[in-house]
Formats: sequence, C-alpha cells, structure tokens
Amino acid sequence: MPSGVSSGEGMRVAWVRRDGWCGGAGKADKAAQFGPSLVAGVGVAEAVQQHFDADAPPSLNASEQLMLKRLACGAPTADLATELGYSERSMYRELSKLWDKLGVSGRAAGLQKATAEGLID
Repeated sequence: MPSGVSSGEGMRVAWVRRDGWCGGAGKADKAAQFGPSLVAGVGVAEAVQQHFDADAPPSLNASEQLMLKRLACGAPTADLATELGYSERSMYRELSKLWDKLGVSGRAAGLQKATAEGLID
C-alpha cells in the first residue's frame, strides 16, 4: 500500500465521492459514513478516473444508434417498434433504457445530447 494511504480505523486516507467532490487526509472512520458513495485508500485513483470517464459519451450498439437516427428523422415510436420487431410498449421500454444510458429524461433531451456528442449525424 502506498505510504500515507491506509483504510484502518482512525487512520488517514484520501477519498473521492462519486459526485466528484474530493477530500484529502480525512479519517477513515469519518469517510466510512459516506458508504457506497465513497472510495477510500488505494482505490482513489480508480475513482477519479471513473469520474472523468463518466463524462465521455456512452458507446451505443447498432440498434441504439438506429433508434436515435430514426427518431431524429421524425419516425413515430410505433413505426420504429415495427421496424425493429418490438411491440410498441417494449419499444418505449427500450427507449427508456436508452435515455437512462444517455443520462437524460426523454426523447427531446436524448436527441439533443446525442447530436451534441456526435452519436448521430
């Protein structure tokens, strides 16, 4: 374990919350109160890297890219469902998963983000 990094009770650690807030040289027992939103000890570098990687555009599979392209062209969800072999209800579930993956709440925000990040033309 690198010098100055420990996870024992009362020992001093550097830590990073998942929302990107960093705390240095805190006490491990105080840091533990943050539970799963905290990474302590030697995992700090990995947590920082994951935080910055979270800003990278998500990778989309071919089906997700097709969904976005068709929606950007104005295709109704029912037509998209038929084209991809889903029921309309299943298509809404698939789109909901896609919006979650993009970190948005709906169609307009999803298309705007996908366009801004170069996921669709």
